[in-house]
Amino acid sequence: MQLRADWGGVDELGGAPSAAGDVMQDFVKKIKFGKACELIESGKYNISDISTMVGFSSSSYFSSAFKKYVGCLPSEYLDFKNSKQLKA
Repeated sequence: MQLRADWGGVDELGGAPSAAGDVMQDFVKKIKFGKACELIESGKYNISDISTMVGFSSSSYFSSAFKKYVGCLPSEYLDFKNSKQLKA
């Protein structure tokens, strides 16, 4: 019998995280990128500062993760958001 120990990382069998871990990760991403969008919209901070404020140690990783989650680079976000609103 093999035991599984899912705690959000790779389990003892080398498998993917549990479904609960995936849900938690999605929740954290939603919060982080939602806050990042608010900070970009405020116009008070540069992308490097925003990446640090929402918990990323690398602004380049933040930018690539932001693009994957939101659909555009942080530097393109305001134009992207405005074009989506115009289409709606």
